[in-house]
Amino acid sequence: MPDSYEDEGYTIETGAVIAVAPDHVVVRLEKREEDCGGCRSCAMKNLCGGRDAGHIDLRTPLAAEGDRPETGDAVRVAYRPANAALAAVVMFLPALAGLLLGGLAGYRLGGGDDDAVFVLGCLIGLAAGVGTSAALSRLSPALKPSVRIVPDRR
Repeated sequence: MPDSYEDEGYTIETGAVIAVAPDHVVVRLEKREEDCGGCRSCAMKNLCGGRDAGHIDLRTPLAAEGDRPETGDAVRVAYRPANAALAAVVMFLPALAGLLLGGLAGYRLGGGDDDAVFVLGCLIGLAAGVGTSAALSRLSPALKPSVRIVPDRR
């Protein structure tokens, strides 16, 4: 655990626990309008209901040891969004590679004369690439926001 989450690129805010489960809690952070640049500029947009919601709900893992917060408790949360650059690469690169490789395979199978086989190869390759992107995005921890409850050092 780092000494200072601010040095690691985390944003630290105080929120309220709204739900408790055995391995995690859900902490609601109230958004301040001046901090919100709108959903198009926010890497955390899948965690809030948009600008009108007025809050972000963060699913926060619990450490094995320590006190367990209860619903309504105020806690300090350190969070940082997912790696947006890596997410863009994982989203587009496999799909593009699948499209190109599928088109090449279709061209070879069709003998270079059958356009339908080429297009079918492109579509199958694209579908395989999109499936690969979806699987990678679910498995990679770098593509998920990092959220931790931190001790209050005030």
